[in-house]
Amino acid sequence: RKEESRVCIENIQLNANEEYFPEGISGDVLELLLNFEAKNVPMIEIRVMMSDDGLEYSALKIFRQRGDTYLPAFAPGFRYRDAHETVVMLDTTYSSKAGLVRVPDEQCFYLAPNEELNVRFFLDRSVLEVFVNGRVALAARVSPVSGKNERVSVISRGDGIMLKKIEAYGFEL
Repeated sequence: RKEESRVCIENIQLNANEEYFPEGISGDVLELLLNFEAKNVPMIEIRVMMSDDGLEYSALKIFRQRGDTYLPAFAPGFRYRDAHETVVMLDTTYSSKAGLVRVPDEQCFYLAPNEELNVRFFLDRSVLEVFVNGRVALAARVSPVSGKNERVSVISRGDGIMLKKIEAYGFEL
């Protein structure tokens, strides 16, 4: 990665259901790191490799505490709602207007109620790798046809959340 290409934005309050486009962060060959506060919102969606018209993109969708019951979390004084796994889905169904559709990849893991959410992307034009809290890894090959698919956006669905930090590094190929 190129240190001189580093862009870092901190403490962004994301409003519910509003798409946020971080200024100065774009590209189809980059490393992207996001850190969210510990808050139970219905869904966080991170779109990468988005075309200018917004019709092509790949999305990471995170449904906090929306999966199966995580039995080890049951303890005296624990709320039932806090004992569910977080669902992480890599959705590439809109990654190409050419109709090259894959079924979204999905994994679940337990994210404690007071645990922050950390997401790390590696984008390499046609390959997308995602790591969540060091416990989930997802990857996909994408084939965008719009040309310059470089936009990045973040959406908090159902409730607002603090994006504590978004950081991007460009790469040379």
